[in-house]
Amino acid sequence: MRNLLGFLTCAVFLSTPLGPLRAADFRVVETQQERRSQYIRERFADYEPKLEGDHNEQIEKWGRSFLDKRTPELAAAGTKITEAANRIRLKRGIDATQLKDDQEFRKLLTGEITEILNPQYLRNELRSWAQGVEAQTRMRMIKCFQQVIAEDLGRSFDENLKNVVVNAVANIPVEKLVADADSVAKIEKEILKALPESTVSQSSRKAIKFAAVGLARYAAITVVETNVATKLNPVWKQVIVESATDITGWVADAGVEKINEELTKNPTPEAVQEAFKAALSDWNSSHLKPRLEEILSDYRRDIIQHLETKAGAINTLLP
Repeated sequence: MRNLLGFLTCAVFLSTPLGPLRAADFRVVETQQERRSQYIRERFADYEPKLEGDHNEQIEKWGRSFLDKRTPELAAAGTKITEAANRIRLKRGIDATQLKDDQEFRKLLTGEITEILNPQYLRNELRSWAQGVEAQTRMRMIKCFQQVIAEDLGRSFDENLKNVVVNAVANIPVEKLVADADSVAKIEKEILKALPESTVSQSSRKAIKFAAVGLARYAAITVVETNVATKLNPVWKQVIVESATDITGWVADAGVEKINEELTKNPTPEAVQEAFKAALSDWNSSHLKPRLEEILSDYRRDIIQHLETKAGAINTLLP
C-alpha cells in the first residue's frame, strides 16, 4: 500500500502554482518517513517481549493441562497395574525384581499406556491448544496495532491534547473495534468524547476518521484470519500428527521402566500413578516442549514482520 502522507504531499506540491516539487522537499518527506519507520521499529522492540511472555505462559499452561487432564486415568491405571503386578507375582512365584522382565506384565503396561494416550484425543488436545495460542496472539496484535495508531493520531494534536488522544484510542475495548459494521462510528465516538469540542477542528475530525477506519479494518481482518502472515497452521498440523504418533512408543518404554522401579521400591497404586505421571512429564519436557518453543519462536518473528509491514504501509496521519 502506498504511504498516503507521501502521496498527498507530492500531489500538493506538484499541483501548486509555484511549480514542480523540489529535491529538498522530497528529502523532507523521506526524513519524515524514516523518522516514522524508526518509531515503528522501537514500538515493536517493546512489543516482542510481551508476545514472548504470552507464548511462554501458554507452553507452561500446556504442560500443566496435559498432566491434569489425565489424572483420573492415571489413578485408575495405578490401581489396575498394582493389582495385576500382585496377581502375576503370586501366580508365578516371583519377586518384584523378576517382575520387571516378565513379558505378560510388560505387555499389560504397554497396553495400559496405549489406552491412556489415545492418539486422536491427543491430536484434538494439541489442536485446541494451538487455536488458543493463535487467538491470544491475534488479540495481542490488535492491541499493539491499536497503540501504533493511537500514537500516530496523537502526534496530530498539540502537546496539551496528545496524551488525551493516545489514551482515548489505546483504551478502546477490542470488542468495539470488531463488533459490527458500525465499528468506525463507535471508534470515532470514543475518541471524540475524550476531547473538548472546542479543540476539534475539521482537520482533526478527518484525522480521527482516518484512524478509526484503519483500526477497524485491521482489527476485523486480524480476527477473521486463520493464518496471519505465518506458516503456523501447516507446522502445527505436522507436530500434532507426529506427536500423537510418537508419544505412545516413547512413554511406553519410559513408563514401563519407571513403573517397574516403583513397584520394586514401593508397590502401591499411588507410587505407580506418580511414576506414570513422571514418564508423561519427561516426554513433554524432552520431546514436545522444545518443538513448541521452536515453532512459537518462528511464529513471533513472522508476527513482528507482519505487524511492521502493516504499520509501515498504513496510511500515515502525520510524522
